[in-house]
Amino acid sequence: MVNKICLFIIIILFISCQSTIADNVNNWEIWHSLSIVHSLSEKNVVKFSQEWRFRGEDTEHYYNHTDAGLKYLFTDWFDLSANFRYINSKNSKGNWVVEKRPYLEGTLKYNILGFKLSSRNRFAYRIREFSNDFWRYRNKFTLSHSLKIDDFEISPYLSDEIYIENKGDNWYQPMLNRFTFGITQNFFKTLQINLFYHLQNTKSGKIWTDKNILGLYLKYVF
Repeated sequence: MVNKICLFIIIILFISCQSTIADNVNNWEIWHSLSIVHSLSEKNVVKFSQEWRFRGEDTEHYYNHTDAGLKYLFTDWFDLSANFRYINSKNSKGNWVVEKRPYLEGTLKYNILGFKLSSRNRFAYRIREFSNDFWRYRNKFTLSHSLKIDDFEISPYLSDEIYIENKGDNWYQPMLNRFTFGITQNFFKTLQINLFYHLQNTKSGKIWTDKNILGLYLKYVF
């Protein structure tokens, strides 16, 4: 019964995503990422990733980052990681600028009635070229469930993430929200494919704008 309900939700969300993108042809992006994850021991995991982002009808390459981090698995329900991200992105004038972003990330994990829930908390310090530096806090809540159809097993998931930034002396109200629907699939125990759709809402002044994002993330684990 649960599998049928999940499959129905997947179909409805897929149709909704297609309709949303069709109505906003000039307001979509494509994101790709390749990650390599290696377990140093039962408790320590190292990760390296590279991501590229493209936008508009001409699929303009406007962003890429390199990320490296070390994660420590304290328990089955909590892990903590220290990471560093090096970012190249185009500013409003079309010039490439650099950002260096160290961050700490703690994730709480739960299993309830066959569903997996997690709450990821990230504190990052944004060191930006030609701009002021500031802190950013992100909280991502994810709900996932394994769905088996004959011999084929996938893990559909839903997530919602808020961004809060500290500019000056005060923490601002949420300035970005990202809702995600995705599906992950493991192959050969070492390769994971993550297909997803983001609906991203960004606040500029008092105005919220939407962005549609399709993504493909590949992760190799050894």
